[in-house]
Amino acid sequence: MISNKKSILRLNISILFALLLFFSADANLVHAKYKGHHQTPTELRGNWYAWDKHKKKFNHMHIYKYSIYLNQKKLYVKHHKNYMYVTRYKKGSSRYGNQHGFGGTNYTFRKSFTMGDAKAYWLSRRKVNGRRVLKTYKNSLGFNIYNRKKVKHDYAYNYTKYNYMSKIGR
Repeated sequence: MISNKKSILRLNISILFALLLFFSADANLVHAKYKGHHQTPTELRGNWYAWDKHKKKFNHMHIYKYSIYLNQKKLYVKHHKNYMYVTRYKKGSSRYGNQHGFGGTNYTFRKSFTMGDAKAYWLSRRKVNGRRVLKTYKNSLGFNIYNRKKVKHDYAYNYTKYNYMSKIGR
């Protein structure tokens, strides 16, 4: 009789311990997004595709933990001349010091930019085929949209109004 109570107690303790491990591991996965200035955020990592209607081909962006490639060309790498320094900007903040803040959280991967570089990256709430998309902002008020799957539709757009910064991060 006593051995049955001990075995039931051990079983209950082991089930409780297993549940505790399961929920704590799950909680850590959900909140692991921004790790610091030399790693890309986990939510942005992976393969991303954007249809280029002018060239009639897909642009392929691959975001790794310590590097970003666009069409197999290094954009940012941790130890390279195009060094990767990740900066996170929250909603309402501004990297330019003007009164118009960002519309949401976005990331930059270098402190300085050249013409044509994307200045901001973020995972948008907008969905294509039921999945969220990666948006980038470039110099000429242009927003590019990348999908996880290859979709032959160019979702890129320009926003030319004075409050364009409020669209970055949305």
